[in-house]
Amino acid sequence: MLRGIFQKVRNFDAYSKPLEDFRVRTLSGGAVTVVSAVLMALLFVSELRSYLSTEIVEELFVDTTVGDEHLKINFDVLFPALDCEFISVDVMDIAGQLQSNVTDSVWKEVVGELPTTVNPSKVSEPGSTVTEPSSTNPCGSCYGAESHAGMCCNTCEDVKRAYLKKGWVIGELDQIVQCRNEHWVRKLRSHRGVGCRVHGWLNVSKVAGNFHIAPGSTVRDAHSHVHSLHSVGPQSFNTSHTVRHFSFGTPYPGKQYPLDGQSTITESGGLMVHYFVKIVPTIYEDSVKNRILTHQFSVTKHQRTIEAADMAGLPGFFVSYEFSPLMVQLSHRDTPFAHFLAEVCALIGGIFTVASLLDSCLYKLSNILARKLSMEKQN
Repeated sequence: MLRGIFQKVRNFDAYSKPLEDFRVRTLSGGAVTVVSAVLMALLFVSELRSYLSTEIVEELFVDTTVGDEHLKINFDVLFPALDCEFISVDVMDIAGQLQSNVTDSVWKEVVGELPTTVNPSKVSEPGSTVTEPSSTNPCGSCYGAESHAGMCCNTCEDVKRAYLKKGWVIGELDQIVQCRNEHWVRKLRSHRGVGCRVHGWLNVSKVAGNFHIAPGSTVRDAHSHVHSLHSVGPQSFNTSHTVRHFSFGTPYPGKQYPLDGQSTITESGGLMVHYFVKIVPTIYEDSVKNRILTHQFSVTKHQRTIEAADMAGLPGFFVSYEFSPLMVQLSHRDTPFAHFLAEVCALIGGIFTVASLLDSCLYKLSNILARKLSMEKQN
């Protein structure tokens, strides 16, 4: 019974085999076989590498996340020629939120050594002034910027605030008595050659804003945010810098950020470097479906030199950022094993079929040539 079943199955054999005595082995057939085997091996390895690697698929859609979410700005910037005492880190947005001279999540590390002539106990904080009372006039002049009768400006900061409220621009600060003995001038001269590494993070609202690291102390009123350079010209501040790291949100594996490693070096001072950043909210999904909400961004750089105190602008590192209304989702997509198996079978079968056709053509061509040569010899 089994023999009958086997016989019936044998009748379905679509791959009938000739007897070994009727097989003909040729040189061209051997060459085609070797080349085919090499091609099969190379293409199989390529297909295997493609199967083992992970494809990242990008999808684009409208960002529907809530606008009151917060975003973390991560930064690490090195200023090789600007001392930490002169640096202020500020961020503001179009909603009116302002964070001035942030210190709780920002760290400043001195790069280089302070001169031995500097007495730390006598170095005041940025923004502090040395007030020298006048024996002849205990009430200092505000130089026409008094907001009321009897107003006194006994320090350089008082004069600047008075001018700011009036909307006036101060010209030569050396002409103002209160600013002549400003402590910042002496401190700036004694701290030359000292740099600063500023790093940390800031939480900001998910609206357009401006983040900057700049010299000077912050002067605020109800309508403006300015930096006081304390009678020191902008050319005295060398804002050359190297961006060690700058990113928004949580980093994800394999991401490279466009500002990392970027350097702007100048021998002169007063350089204002402005980076205009377009932020794209991004969802990163790994192979096990874990999601990370992060942000990618593109950058356009602009720089100019602030030559005088009455020019618009301030030397420093500025980042103006805004958000894209679109969101990108990056997903890992693994190739199914069935797909890999089908690709390998198609690969081997295709090469085998083409090689068989090529071998058959070469064999027939060689037979035709052999007959012609035989006929010529007979003639």
